[in-house]
Amino acid sequence: MLSGIGFQEIMFVAAAVLILFGPKGASSIMKDIARFFGTLKKHRDEFSREFMAITNDTKPGPPQDEIDINRRKEIKENCLKAVKEIPKIKREKKDLSIFKRISNLEEYKAATSIFCYVSVDYEVNTRIIIEDALKSGKKVFTEDDIDPLAIDMFILPGIAFNNNLARLGNDNELWNKLLKQIKDKKLIAGLCYDEQIYTYYFPVDDHDIKPDLVITPSKIIKKK
Repeated sequence: MLSGIGFQEIMFVAAAVLILFGPKGASSIMKDIARFFGTLKKHRDEFSREFMAITNDTKPGPPQDEIDINRRKEIKENCLKAVKEIPKIKREKKDLSIFKRISNLEEYKAATSIFCYVSVDYEVNTRIIIEDALKSGKKVFTEDDIDPLAIDMFILPGIAFNNNLARLGNDNELWNKLLKQIKDKKLIAGLCYDEQIYTYYFPVDDHDIKPDLVITPSKIIKKK
């Protein structure tokens, strides 16, 4: 809290002005000083009221875990809404662009086996990727009952990603278990549309494993 202007301080200022400017000059100057102190007190009182209002507001907010859960839910809903608004013809073109990017990856070309999700609903369509991999002589796995360490590359979906490769999925326990097994051991590629790349930070859980790269119609985001 700010302290007030004391009587001794005022008398000291008045004596100094009287000595320096004499009785006539002191009268005018003291009026200006009085106005200054009045303005200062007004601002001090306003600050004090605002400060007390802030420090007395002790109502507890929601727990951080609850805030994070709500934020994750909001981001997922926004990303899914954005994807649903993409016209079908444009989505097909975007799917083709993603396929071209992934098929040109040296890691994909060199892989003798891949795990690829079977797309549903508004996920990036993986049918053309699976067909190409089979034609290329690769072993393709689409089920969860596998030996993950025997597979070269994993292609996974996500509801939202950001430029730091953070991922929000659908909280599927089987996917989460698989990701923990292959983290830092196998190449993980996430597929999504540009509308699902979230610009800012979002909260993640321990099971939200980052992929090694994210492929969209317009770019490939890799670990820095």
